[in-house]
Amino acid sequence: KKAAIITSGLLFGIIHMNIFQSIPAVFIGILFAYFFVKTDNIFLPIAMHMMFNILGSIVQMFPGSFLTIVFTTSTLMIAICFVDFCTNKKILSANNKMISK
Repeated sequence: KKAAIITSGLLFGIIHMNIFQSIPAVFIGILFAYFFVKTDNIFLPIAMHMMFNILGSIVQMFPGSFLTIVFTTSTLMIAICFVDFCTNKKILSANNKMISK
């Protein structure tokens, strides 16, 4: 599983085809792959990818503003809580049924 996670992350980084995006994307891709393996559901990494893309777009729209700092911090906190909730409560399972610990 470790090799698959690392390979997935490397491919995620390569597909961005921009050295400035590719290096961080490798680490983010590894994170996405890890959560896919942990939850056995593709929804979580897709939702995380959407959050990162939305966050990146908003940061570019308002560079250096206080709103960007507040939004970035809030979004990251929500994302961390979402990941923690999904992995600890095992709400996302292979058969997409809602289950808890």
